[in-house]
Amino acid sequence: MPGERTWSEIRSQPQVLKAAISEVESCLRDAERMFSAPPPREVVLTGCGSSYYLGLAAASIFSKFLRLPARAVPASEIILYPETVFARNESTLVMGISRSGETSETVAALKVAASFPGNRIMSISCSKDAEIAATTGFHLALPDSDEESVVMTRSFTSMLLALQTLAAEISGDSRRSRSVRRIPDIVGQVIQKNAGVLEKLAADKSVTRFVILGSGPAYGIACEGALKMTEMALETAQPFYTLEFRHGPKSVVDKSTLVISIPSDVLAEQETSLLEELRGFSGRIVTLGKATSCAEVVLDVPVEGLDDWDRVVPMVVPLQMLAYFKAMKKNLDPDTPKHLSQVVRIDIEVSGLSGGGPETS
Repeated sequence: MPGERTWSEIRSQPQVLKAAISEVESCLRDAERMFSAPPPREVVLTGCGSSYYLGLAAASIFSKFLRLPARAVPASEIILYPETVFARNESTLVMGISRSGETSETVAALKVAASFPGNRIMSISCSKDAEIAATTGFHLALPDSDEESVVMTRSFTSMLLALQTLAAEISGDSRRSRSVRRIPDIVGQVIQKNAGVLEKLAADKSVTRFVILGSGPAYGIACEGALKMTEMALETAQPFYTLEFRHGPKSVVDKSTLVISIPSDVLAEQETSLLEELRGFSGRIVTLGKATSCAEVVLDVPVEGLDDWDRVVPMVVPLQMLAYFKAMKKNLDPDTPKHLSQVVRIDIEVSGLSGGGPETS
């Protein structure tokens, strides 16, 4: 049946998220060594596609929780322009992110990173026997989170929550650790409470453009939400930093534009002002978890007691669901998106490094 695998994997997220937390707890001591003796000067997260967007969100989490400079860089940029990413003789912790652990560009990027003195390398994937593990000092595997579908859903949230759990535990912040453990149950509530309204929203044929706004840790989530809509439903979808949308992009807004806003406590007033302005252009407004007078739909995402960083995982799930329902309403099969496959083989030869392994999102 079309979409059956994707929907099953979306709905399985509460269970696999709990398993991801357990995996981190089981190897926490080994993971902590990557951050000690001495601590790294910087954290660089790298991957391709969804994994890169995951890195954007995780970088914000590491910066906030551990007070370490952290950033995400696409794997291809590390391969092509390594000197712009790494300084010689600096201690950088490089994290490779790949669902399969076989992503050609990510494996090659970690090999390039390892050639810089002082760098230490770790990785995360959904496979214990991943090729990426051979390039790293520590590999975190989440086998329960692996997927049959082409499009990443539970693998994305599981790897992100695993990195969030790791950062919370290393920080020693008990409040953060308690918040992390609430997330699987919150995701279960989000799936249960929003399926009907998201399916109805997806059925609206008058919407022809999707805009997803997010700032700070939510920007990576906005990017991932737009990618899901593009991959599964073949719709025009664009992510933007919330306040940057005023600087030119707002010109596209009309009655056919659905603007989805991922809320931020830091810019609550400015966000409301922007959404009111966009509503004045006839834009259709959807907010996640926080009501505003101009919102046509407020999705039921718990936000009380969770700050901008704590709630990134629950915020991505409704975006996955909307893309899934939109694809189904268009009689598309989200299990097998157009032009995409779970494994893409490419050859890479850069600075003496070569790789021809499979690449996944």
